[in-house]
Formats: sequence, C-alpha cells, structure tokens
Amino acid sequence: MIFITNRYCQFTEGTNINNVWEVNSNNPEQDYKNFMISAAKENFQIEINPHWLNMMNHKDHHPHLSSREYLKLLSLWEKYSKLWTIETYLEKVLHANKVEYLISVF
Repeated sequence: MIFITNRYCQFTEGTNINNVWEVNSNNPEQDYKNFMISAAKENFQIEINPHWLNMMNHKDHHPHLSSREYLKLLSLWEKYSKLWTIETYLEKVLHANKVEYLISVF
C-alpha cells in the first residue's frame, strides 16, 4: 500500500506532501494509533485520546494522580509523542520504504 504523510505549512496555511511510503499494512494510520494507545498504557499508565493521541484531562481520567505527577507525565508523553511520529513508526516498526516522487508545478 502507498501511504502519504503531510506537513503543515504556516505560510500557506495548508498541507504539503512530506513523504510517500510503501508499507505492508492495509491501515497504517490505525496501526499507529493502536501502537500509541498501547504505549501510553504500558509505558506511562495513562489514558490518551484515541483520535488526537493527546493525554486525557486530569479531573476525569487521571484523578489518582496528583497535579504534579500529572504534569510530569504530560510532559513525558509530549516528548514521547514528538519522538514517535507516524513516520518514525512507519520506518522502525512497519519497516516501510520511502518512495521517491516528483511533483509537477504549472
């Protein structure tokens, strides 16, 4: 399957193609979300939003943590999610191949 990753451009306020990947998965985006959800539970013992992959709020989902513990885990999760982007997942876990592509501009 061919999977295209995008990058947000602040100047044009749109998205551009970042990379094109050849991957042996029918749904790499869902595989990545499942990977991140299980990483959050196993490595950090936290609940994350299954759509946006951000940490759920303290009051409703992590009342067992003190405010200080919650903020520390929030910081650690943000660092982890920046490290494990979908491109990192495609390359290291799914062993996807980056495909060269050309774009014509008229």
